[in-house]
Amino acid sequence: MDEALIVSDTSCLIVLSKTGQLGLLKDLFSQVIVTPEVVREFGEPLPNWISVQEVKSAAIQRLLETQLDIGEASAISLALEIPSHQVLIDERKGRRIASEMGLKVIGTVKVLLLAKERGLIDSLNDALQKLLDAGFRLSEQLVKDILSKHS
Repeated sequence: MDEALIVSDTSCLIVLSKTGQLGLLKDLFSQVIVTPEVVREFGEPLPNWISVQEVKSAAIQRLLETQLDIGEASAISLALEIPSHQVLIDERKGRRIASEMGLKVIGTVKVLLLAKERGLIDSLNDALQKLLDAGFRLSEQLVKDILSKHS
């Protein structure tokens, strides 16, 4: 298990949940934290191993909400307040803004790569196909590149 904490945005939780892979987060990170806004966007009960924490700096969140949706804005704001400074987010604009703010950003595909490296999944190809089947957008070329480098 990686001892790092991670703050997650909603979209990553949704696609991992849809594909039956949400538990990978529990196996990869010491703590998975979301905001109440992410809980509302997720729309279903989250496992009890996911912690919910309020953002302390509403001003930063409001500023981010001028450019991002509320879930992304709250996740980035919370990640800035937590010593790990790591956020799980897939949306390109959110990833760029989080990186510019000094956060370490990973996405759902990186979660699968870490899971494969640690023997938590047998087939990276199957895991990626589950994402695609659930409507996750990855170009065919990107999938080929990922598989050629990591299989």
